[in-house]
Amino acid sequence: MVGMSPSEWNKPNSSTREPRINILLRAVENGTKLITTSNTGVVIKKNKENLDQIESFRIEGKKSFPLIAKDGRKIMSNQIAKTSIFGGGMSGAGGGTVQTAQAESLQCFYCAAVTGEGKKSYEEIRSNLKKHAARVYIGGTSFERAIASNEDWHDSAYATAIALLEKGYINKSHTFHRDDPKMKQIYRVFKNSAFKNSGMPVLSDDKWNPGDIWAISGKIDLKKELDDTTVASLNSSLVRAFESRKIVGISLKKIVNPEQMKISEVNLSEHRSLSRYNLSGFNLQSTRSGSTFFSNRGGILMVGNKNKVEFRPDRYLSPIKGEIKLATARGGGVGNGILSYGIQKYLKKQPYTPSETVDISKKILNGDRKPINEFYKMASVFSDVSESDFNMELKSQSIDIIHSKFQVTQLFYLLHNSPVSRRDDYISYIMNYAGSSLQESSVYVKVYQ
Repeated sequence: MVGMSPSEWNKPNSSTREPRINILLRAVENGTKLITTSNTGVVIKKNKENLDQIESFRIEGKKSFPLIAKDGRKIMSNQIAKTSIFGGGMSGAGGGTVQTAQAESLQCFYCAAVTGEGKKSYEEIRSNLKKHAARVYIGGTSFERAIASNEDWHDSAYATAIALLEKGYINKSHTFHRDDPKMKQIYRVFKNSAFKNSGMPVLSDDKWNPGDIWAISGKIDLKKELDDTTVASLNSSLVRAFESRKIVGISLKKIVNPEQMKISEVNLSEHRSLSRYNLSGFNLQSTRSGSTFFSNRGGILMVGNKNKVEFRPDRYLSPIKGEIKLATARGGGVGNGILSYGIQKYLKKQPYTPSETVDISKKILNGDRKPINEFYKMASVFSDVSESDFNMELKSQSIDIIHSKFQVTQLFYLLHNSPVSRRDDYISYIMNYAGSSLQESSVYVKVYQ
């Protein structure tokens, strides 16, 4: 089986676009079994040594690194196979898009059966899943494929459906949708039109509404219920439809212990106040002994006392993205379009475009003094590197490192030279964006534990 080389770890999952190194970190935190290149299973031990190795690679991203398995084996990162969890072949452990489609489709069948049969035992509901399949619309996933899900997914789907019924979020008037024309209409037609009509960058589907499945009253016409004149009008119409239970977006997490299940309404208030954050520090250079300005290709913004945002591109010569790191978990990602829009909206400044940064990086690589001087001027705000040392080290850098570091340095420089209130407006915007809780985000119910 093909192993994960450093260049592969620096790429995102080809289906979900999540950075692969983040997927590895989650696998370690959750004790997920991975597959090695020799086709054997391995669980990476969750300890400080392994977490530090992964974090070091996230920052520098250059060499394979050692990890310790739960059984004491030492394996190198390039001995971990490129399986479906990382966006490779469909063998191996992990979520993967196929399993996600199966699990979410299965949830639709359980919701239909529970609302049709009432609060009955697991065995009774499971035996009647097909009876209510006419109220389920799940795109390309068949009934047979959905019910072939592992037993733990059946348990989770049953517990979730019962809880949603008891709380009044689903009822027998609903049809249940995943990846079908109605669900696609909500995102691809109404959402996209509303953002374009408002002159705003279009939020990704999950940042606007992370509903995995949708419960929709069978008799309604979406065109009459949803107003896509503006983002505000669309979100307001969704609130009304949610409160009347005509349209309910449902975000799902696997339920292992029903007693620990939680259900929350998110973004219900049209006039909600957003969480406020403060930018507390800049880190463009690794604190590790012997590190220099160019030892890593990214940078970190400190947020408050515990949180941070890490910036780096996810592939060769691509625009930078932000990855939110909360005190206890990852907090989601922020794409370059949102980063740039926030700079214009909150900092009142105009950053270089992605194509301009590529052109500038090429000029720097070729020794053009004007952009080199601009680069050093910005870098010197955050590093005590001398101009001669900066220029000397710059000569040995590849264009992708120059390109990445220039982008991050520019962003930090624009923030540093802005009033504190605007800095905090900006960091609050991207933190709320990552948590799908912007004013532009819409209402949904979240099931989790």
